[in-house]
Amino acid sequence: LDDVILRQKRLVISANQLFNTYVNTLCFGEGIVNKEKLVNTKIGKIAKRWAITTLDKISIKITKGTTPRGGNFIEDGINFIKVESIDDQGNFIEDKFKYISEATHKNLKRSQLQENDILFSIAGALGRSSIVSKEICPANTNQALSIIRLNDNMFPKFFYYYLKSKYIFQYINKTKVKGAQPNISLKNIRDIIVPVPDFKEQMDIVSTIEKVEKLYFKNKQYLLNTKKLQNSLINEIFSL
Repeated sequence: LDDVILRQKRLVISANQLFNTYVNTLCFGEGIVNKEKLVNTKIGKIAKRWAITTLDKISIKITKGTTPRGGNFIEDGINFIKVESIDDQGNFIEDKFKYISEATHKNLKRSQLQENDILFSIAGALGRSSIVSKEICPANTNQALSIIRLNDNMFPKFFYYYLKSKYIFQYINKTKVKGAQPNISLKNIRDIIVPVPDFKEQMDIVSTIEKVEKLYFKNKQYLLNTKKLQNSLINEIFSL
C-alpha cells in the first residue's frame, strides 16, 4: 500500500500540473490558435480574434459580503459562506458553513448569492475562488469574499478558471495591501483585465479544462481512499 500511495501521489501531482497548464494556455488562446495568431497584450499573449476588457465591463455587479451585525449565527438556517468554507480547489466545505436566519439574510440583500456567482477572496487567503452552485442556495457571504455576477452573455466557469491563472496571482501580488491580513480592494477586482472569446469558445475551453480537473479529483479521491484503507489495516493488525 505504501507503493500504491506513492504512485497515486505522483498521479495527483501530474494531474494538478496538467490542470494548471491547461488554465494558463487555453484561457489565453494558446493551443487553440496558431502561434502567429497570438498577439501581445497587458496580460500576455492571447488569441488575436478575442476581445480584451476589464472584469467590471462584463459584469452585472461586483460587490462583497457583510458580517451580520453582532456576528449572530445560528445552528441551522441560511448558508453563510466564509473564506475557510472554500478549499484550494474551489470546492465548498459544507461542515465549515455558518448559518444565519431568514430575517438576517433579507437584511443582507447586497450579499445574497445566486447560482453561477463567482466568489473570489479579497482578504486573508487572497485569490481563493469558487463558483456558486444551485445546491448551496440560498446563501450569503462576508466581506472577505467578493461577489462577481457576470452579464448573461458570458459563461461564468470560463472566467472562474481564468481567475485561477498565473496572471491573476501575479496581479494579486502586485496590488495587495500587506498587513496583519493582506487584502485587495473591489476596485482591484473590477480593474482585472480579461480576455473574452465568443460564448461557444468559452464553453469549449471549459469542457476541456473540466476533463483534466475531474481526472485530478478522481486521483485525489483514490489517494484518500487508499490512505484510509492503510490506516484501517494498521489499526486492525495492531489491535489483534
